[in-house]
Amino acid sequence: MSVIDVAFGRHHQASRRSAEGSIHDRITGLVGSQAFQELASERLCRCAATAGRCALLVISGRSGDGATLPERYMKLVADAIRASIRPPDLAGHTEGGDFAVLLDRCDREDAKQVCGRIVRAVYAATAGTRQEIPAVGIAVAPGQGTALEELLRYARKELRSPRASALVVSAATA
Repeated sequence: MSVIDVAFGRHHQASRRSAEGSIHDRITGLVGSQAFQELASERLCRCAATAGRCALLVISGRSGDGATLPERYMKLVADAIRASIRPPDLAGHTEGGDFAVLLDRCDREDAKQVCGRIVRAVYAATAGTRQEIPAVGIAVAPGQGTALEELLRYARKELRSPRASALVVSAATA
């Protein structure tokens, strides 16, 4: 490895840290949608190259009628996400206002556990009112795809299914 390779590597790491640290959603403090898309795509490529596995959670940022949820609720969900994930995981927003969480080295069962922690935290913070419990969809790479768009599509489809409702209710009451 040459001096140039080392210097470039350090520059790339510093640029990435700078990008991760500076492009945040003003309401939730999570990574914004464009930065999430870029960082998650990069991580998914690395996962595929190493034959790894990861899971994508999509957490609804909308009410049942499609309206955007209030800012206080969005902050509460973001806090629950931050408290429930590990440092190598990535949390942010997607275009359309949903939350997205890319869980590194995680299968469906691990993702369900993280989902349960998030839902229980939101449930506890909202005094258990049913309309405040977020809907969650899960997609696992490589099983449901390897590209971010494939995983988002699968998780959003699951988000609207009866299976997602059952997952949320069981997580909240566990």
